[in-house]
Amino acid sequence: MEKLGNLQCTKDDVAAWFGCSLPTVKRRLREDLYREVWERGLGQGRVSLRKKQMALADKNATMAIFLGKQILGQRDVTAVEMDVTHKTAPEEMTEAELIERIRSRRSSRGNGADREVASEEEISTVH
Repeated sequence: MEKLGNLQCTKDDVAAWFGCSLPTVKRRLREDLYREVWERGLGQGRVSLRKKQMALADKNATMAIFLGKQILGQRDVTAVEMDVTHKTAPEEMTEAELIERIRSRRSSRGNGADREVASEEEISTVH
């Protein structure tokens, strides 16, 4: 039973191995002796797997990153940029404010800055 725990077998696997029912395995695991043997096997299996992962991390950057996230709580950081120059929602702006916003965007992007005013279509799509 300890070796099955070491392999991280499920209780269903243990029942199949011994040719008994799942309720029999669960009943036996309520007994101190069987539970201790089972838990010792599970623990040894986890330690064995961790040792293999740590050894692999020395040669494999992906494994090192994975273990860093799992064990050390490291995470990927994604940069987010936001344009917060306009605090007023377009729906709350006057027509003159909308025209000015469109002009300032054009001039900052360098496309169409020489046009005098926003078209009716541009204004109506905002309202």
